[in-house]
Amino acid sequence: MSSNWNSVTVVGDPGTGAETPVDGHVGEQTIESYTDADETTTHLVVGTDDGLVRETDDWQTVEQPGTHSGVVVIVTDRRVVFVVGNCRDPDVDGDYVRSIDHADVENATATNSLFTTRFSVTDASGVVLAVTPTETDGLEAIATTIERATLRWQSANEFFDDFEKRLIAIEEAFAGGDDDTGRARRHRLIKELGDLGQTSSLNAVELPALDADCEAARTRLDHATCRGYWIQARGLIETGDGHVDAGELAEAVAAYRGACSAFQSLAETGGPTEAAFSDDSLSMDLGPFDLDDALIDRLDACRVRATHEDVAATAVWPPLVSGYEQFQSGLQRAGAELDIEPESVGETLDTVRQAADEAFADAIEAEERRGDDAQDDGDSEQARAHFENALELLDQRAAVTDEDDPDLRARLDEKIERSKWEWVGDE
Repeated sequence: MSSNWNSVTVVGDPGTGAETPVDGHVGEQTIESYTDADETTTHLVVGTDDGLVRETDDWQTVEQPGTHSGVVVIVTDRRVVFVVGNCRDPDVDGDYVRSIDHADVENATATNSLFTTRFSVTDASGVVLAVTPTETDGLEAIATTIERATLRWQSANEFFDDFEKRLIAIEEAFAGGDDDTGRARRHRLIKELGDLGQTSSLNAVELPALDADCEAARTRLDHATCRGYWIQARGLIETGDGHVDAGELAEAVAAYRGACSAFQSLAETGGPTEAAFSDDSLSMDLGPFDLDDALIDRLDACRVRATHEDVAATAVWPPLVSGYEQFQSGLQRAGAELDIEPESVGETLDTVRQAADEAFADAIEAEERRGDDAQDDGDSEQARAHFENALELLDQRAAVTDEDDPDLRARLDEKIERSKWEWVGDE
């Protein structure tokens, strides 16, 4: 009769004479010593002194246990382990152990007839490992569990065979700035991880080890994505530096803003954690580079230059404000790892928005003045163009600063309408 031992189903006589049941059938080791930390034992089958039969169509051999020992089959969520305690084979020192991963199982059978009782597992090479159980209840259920586990693990192995290559492709896509491709590849991989090894409800079997492997794979996917975004951000910063050296402030700000966007995406994917960067990149060398410090330095330098130089408000301030916003958003998720307070960037962001507001105000005032001058000169069409430009600048200022000026908007609307009037003088 089968019985439960510490949540493990034991089929057969567990024996006596050991601190833990079943351990008495093996040598100096314990049943637990034949399993790894990343797997869970689900079933134990205790065999008779007939030993472990190994056979193919061409040959057969038997490993027999020593005195006061036995044969134990250990079924875990990763594999099936056969242990012959104190094996009598002179070429074996102590216990004889043979392990078959579930993915390498060809079939598992339980035979119980008037003349034969046999529990066997055949591996992918055709070798059969069989024992004669001391009891028979529950053997068919164990064989079914093994075969269901085999289906899931075989499906999983097909997935993991090219997992590393797919991680590299995802990292390289993000590193190269091809976010659409990177996200599409990442989405497909996440979906496949979710579906991995699933069978119909009738054939379902719980495999915590496979679930843990899938969770570890998802973590590795996040790490690869983070590294890809990190490399992308570093490249954009270097591009921005080149524009600064060439005196191209607007182009530099656009590049730094792109780097901030990559930093935000990196943080949303898990952040620049030590685990994500503990090893070299899958596809390329990361090298030493403090991304957060570099972004702070570049953004602040651009803010100072934009404040003191004659630059187009629309070309510099919107991407600059957006860059600070994305950098702050990234810090809200990753600030703990970087030891940076998002509030400090928030204070700077308020200053940047105020500077942007002033720059747009000056640009709007200049356009409105040009419109007034053109109207005074009788060029209504040119005046209307300047007033419409001023109104567009007002819209952009509102988008950047989150504040509007209803009175100014109404005045510009009125001037645009007046510029459409046609005056007819005396004939």
